[in-house]
Amino acid sequence: MNDQSIANGEWWHWVVARYQGPLIRTAYRVTGNLEVAREVAQDTFMRLCRQDRQLVNGHLSSWLFTVCRNRALDVCKKERRLQPVGGEELWFPDSRQKSPAENAARQESLDQVQEMIRELAPREQEVVRLKFECGMSYREIGDALELSESNVGFILHTAIRKVRKRIRAIGFAVDEPKGF
Repeated sequence: MNDQSIANGEWWHWVVARYQGPLIRTAYRVTGNLEVAREVAQDTFMRLCRQDRQLVNGHLSSWLFTVCRNRALDVCKKERRLQPVGGEELWFPDSRQKSPAENAARQESLDQVQEMIRELAPREQEVVRLKFECGMSYREIGDALELSESNVGFILHTAIRKVRKRIRAIGFAVDEPKGF
């Protein structure tokens, strides 16, 4: 094995470790089926295998999420079963170092916020999830959704304001960062 194949092997290990979970969650939200979502993520990685690595360098994240999302939509069209958003257990990591009462209270709060996110327009939901769940930049989100960076920022800002307004309406305290 030469140095290039070792570097490729390490790169592939990093790509799968970094993106497997987020791609499965993205596909799950589109398909509503965990097994289908896993197949879509696997297909996304297979397509990356066939792609020249130099062509995706610099925009790997947006390439992966675009391919994954488009593949999931293709599967739904083929199977005629576009499902509503769900799978909160996939969206939030579990907290193992808190008491059961703290975990229950946290889960209740997260469930309420998830419900508020589900009430957003579909485009707002998608931008919020790509930003906060997948950690994508405005540029990566824009590339994946075919939007400008400024449009991504506007959609995200609008969605966050809507959620904050609902949170305040039910009595949660919200720390306001500057600029919002």
